[in-house]
Amino acid sequence: MSVQEIADRIKSRVASAGFEHSVKFDTGSDGVIVIDGATVSTT
Repeated sequence: MSVQEIADRIKSRVASAGFEHSVKFDTGSDGVIVIDGATVSTT
């Protein structure tokens, strides 16, 4: 499973959960997933 696929799965769950925090998952050479409130990105 790619980092983008994981981010897409997280995105649907975070949007409906009312998540109001920021979290960064650094997966090394595979990339980064950043969750900031209801926004999920792989930058």
